[in-house]
Amino acid sequence: MKYKKTITCVAVALVSIVLGSVVAASGIFETKGAELMNGEPSVISANTSLQRVYSTDELRFLAINPVGDIYPMSIAPRTLAQVNQFYPVEYSATVNNELIYVVCKIHNNGLDYFIYMFFSKDSDVNARGRSENDSWILSGRAFTISRSLEYSDFAHIKVGSILSDVAEIEPLAMQRKPLDYIEAYTGERFDEELDDFVEDTIQPPELIEYDDYFYLRDGILRISFNKPNKPGGDYTVTDIVFDKDFKVSVDNFNAGGLLKSQMQLRIFEKDFPLLSIN
Repeated sequence: MKYKKTITCVAVALVSIVLGSVVAASGIFETKGAELMNGEPSVISANTSLQRVYSTDELRFLAINPVGDIYPMSIAPRTLAQVNQFYPVEYSATVNNELIYVVCKIHNNGLDYFIYMFFSKDSDVNARGRSENDSWILSGRAFTISRSLEYSDFAHIKVGSILSDVAEIEPLAMQRKPLDYIEAYTGERFDEELDDFVEDTIQPPELIEYDDYFYLRDGILRISFNKPNKPGGDYTVTDIVFDKDFKVSVDNFNAGGLLKSQMQLRIFEKDFPLLSIN
């Protein structure tokens, strides 16, 4: 049975960012290394550069869901040049010749945090008919971080722990969860006999499942959760995977469909939020 409408328990984020200490050179955005503050050299970082604070209402059209999945939407800006044209970049950092990231600051539900978006170099940009300025493509997944944490901070989290336990370590975990309960709704399914879409009552899954990602100083932590699809109750941890090499599984969309791959995503420690768990 094919359905035209599917359940989507996500919010999207448009990152509106403001030009600050970022300089453009040959179409590639780079941050300055240091500046003088009170007569002393100071390293430029996300903490020293980000001035504007956004609400989640302002950050909704880039099509990034709360756990960092990047949706393949043609109407959303997907190159760094497109993002910078409409929402000038306030801070970026070059990881290597193939990867950079952009950071902005958000305030939501009493919590301040950073969002990190990665852009990878398109090696075949000329063949695709794009300019050098359009050669950096939003890639991998985005991360939101409110605290500078390590894997050891999650030492007491086990399979069977609940989401509330995880949120005591990283409060954003509670903001990133999907809906607690999904009701049946009227949608459309494809009727093969009629060769057309017809209205139908679509039943939601009995179990709501999702993966959340935590970017830490010593690696990337993926925690899987689920809960019965009924009002009340908390999400339960079902799986924990830690990658000390900062690699994550990402979705790549092309003419052949959806492809899974591994991508190494690095954030400089100087760009972590100043707040820690201690």
